[in-house]
Order: sequence, then structure tokens, then C-alpha cells
Amino acid sequence: MYTNKDTLALLTKKAKVFLLEIFGNIYQRLGQSSIVKGPEKKITYKLASLDIIVDKKQMPLGFSSEHLPSYDKCNHCHELLCDGTGKGSMVIACGHGYHESCFTLLNGKCYYCENFLKLGIKNNVSSLLS
Repeated sequence: MYTNKDTLALLTKKAKVFLLEIFGNIYQRLGQSSIVKGPEKKITYKLASLDIIVDKKQMPLGFSSEHLPSYDKCNHCHELLCDGTGKGSMVIACGHGYHESCFTLLNGKCYYCENFLKLGIKNNVSSLLS
């Protein structure tokens, strides 16, 4: 009969194998995600790492803006986010990525998403007033 310690060790090993397999599959599919344009300008995204297709409403805000987030480059200066120079970088909640210095230059705002939201508000107000 297994002791609690043996059971815990076995479950730990199974969890390790499971997680390694899952994250290994995700790593192998990096960079394979794509935009899928459907009928009537409907845009969906194929998330290769998770092997699913999602609507842009399920993605961070940056995927609805005019300037889609880049997964490896700064969305301001367009240089690599991780270029080995030790420059700090970040990906903010909307999905756009910036070097810390570039984000500071932008006053801590994502202008792509700010403009998208302003345009949406303007359009909604205009339609209410008409």
C-alpha cells in the first residue's frame, strides 16, 4: 500500500511531466499565431500556442487598434525589446510592448489605444446626437 508520502511524490512527478509537456508544446508553437480575416471584415486570431481561434473582442485592447502589438519589437522605436543591451522593457495590459525609456517618452500612455478609445467615444456620441 502506498503511503501519503509516496502518493504525493508520484503526483508531483506526474504534474512535472504534464507541465513540461504543455509548456514544451507552447514553446514549439511560438511565433506561429496569425490573423484570420473572415467574411464582412470579421477578424479573428489563431492562437497557435493554445491551438484555439478567438474573436478580437477576446484579445487585449491593442489588437483592436490601428497598430497591432508586435511580439518582439518596441511599438514606439521598433527596435528589439530584448536586444541584450540591458534596456528594460515591458508589455502593458493592452498588449503593446515598449522599452521603459520609450514608455517614459510617451508619458506612460499607449497612444495607439488612447486614439482608438477616443475615436470610439467620438463615434458613439455622434451617433447618439444624430
